[in-house]
Amino acid sequence: MSYWWASQNKNFRTAIPNGTLWTRPRVNNVLPENRRALQDLAPDDIVFHYGAPFVRAVSRVVSSAIDWPRPSNYPRGPRESEANDAGKLVRVETIAIDLKLHRDRVAELVAWGTPGPLSRLGVPREAYLSPLSDIDADALLQELDVKTPSRSLPGRPHEDWPAGSGLTDAEAIARIRVDDV
Repeated sequence: MSYWWASQNKNFRTAIPNGTLWTRPRVNNVLPENRRALQDLAPDDIVFHYGAPFVRAVSRVVSSAIDWPRPSNYPRGPRESEANDAGKLVRVETIAIDLKLHRDRVAELVAWGTPGPLSRLGVPREAYLSPLSDIDADALLQELDVKTPSRSLPGRPHEDWPAGSGLTDAEAIARIRVDDV
């Protein structure tokens, strides 16, 4: 499991409710390194979502990057158009939301300088995705009082799901069969 920092000042209010992280190459068709990192996210990785001036949410990656057009409610920049909307999408599920860990407190907890999210001056960098060390991530999780779920296995219920919180296998299969008729 890896830890990531996502700077989402422009699209935080869209991305978190959608459960997505999305990016595309720049107008010159170049994908900057901090955006290319989206392709490195893997299921069960943990993402800290920053929207100035706070860490606002923590999520768990549930799918690797796939080719995907711009989600309909993602804002466009001034030089962007439908012609350059091909990108990559990662799905996430929130673990904690409505957080307000101020960047000044983050600077007390997290190492400064690249490749992390803070510049050498201790302020959040203008980088979409940055890796976080285990030590930095643990400090943030502890400060936020967030417990990350243990790893899940594809196709199996997550072990942190409470018993009886969904359909049994037999009920799910029966529903699929009824829906196919």
